[in-house]
Amino acid sequence: MMKKYFTIKRFSAISVLIVIVIMQITFFYNSGIPNSPMIEFEFVNNQQDVEAIFGGFNNYDENIISALLEFNDYDIIFMIVYSVFLILLFLSFYKNKANKVFVVAIVLAVIAGVFDFMENTQLNQIMFNTLIGENYIQNIDLLKIYTWIKWFALAGAFAISYFGFSPKSKYIKLAALVLFVPLILSVIAFVTKNIAIEQFFVLTIMLSFAFFLIRTLVVKEEQFL
Repeated sequence: MMKKYFTIKRFSAISVLIVIVIMQITFFYNSGIPNSPMIEFEFVNNQQDVEAIFGGFNNYDENIISALLEFNDYDIIFMIVYSVFLILLFLSFYKNKANKVFVVAIVLAVIAGVFDFMENTQLNQIMFNTLIGENYIQNIDLLKIYTWIKWFALAGAFAISYFGFSPKSKYIKLAALVLFVPLILSVIAFVTKNIAIEQFFVLTIMLSFAFFLIRTLVVKEEQFL
């Protein structure tokens, strides 16, 4: 039973990686730009920030908007597969440690997925409104709420994952302290609204994801925790 469960978790990890690759390739194919400005878009604070990404009502870059809209279509799949992966990850911690704190992590993973979807609806609406020349200030206000809830939920979930590591190795336990970094940076980024700090914060979340994805794929279940 546990072997079957671990196989499902590995399949979800592979799915996450596949969707990430498809998203990046598709965006590059549609826009000619290697890196999507989606993170900058998620953290916009006003209309000027939006216009800096793809222009205003009368001078927007239709290729960028079209590429970002398709990027968000795939992102719906991505938010499903990463939420499933995180739920399975924290469930494995819960089964091994019998610590109810991982129930909180599971709930946070679900919250992250739900608010990621709500975030996408606002991102898409901002782009649609740009195309038709409609005001989107209210969408930015909602976007900021949904975006920060999503990222806080992920940062909190990864911080909780620290308690899943075995105390048998003090070096592993010490190294796992870096899982608190995203949570600390999330607070700093939220207070400062500095785009460089926000991007660094997101990078630490992505590195946390990468750590658990790689660990799931290369480490045996009995050695994972």
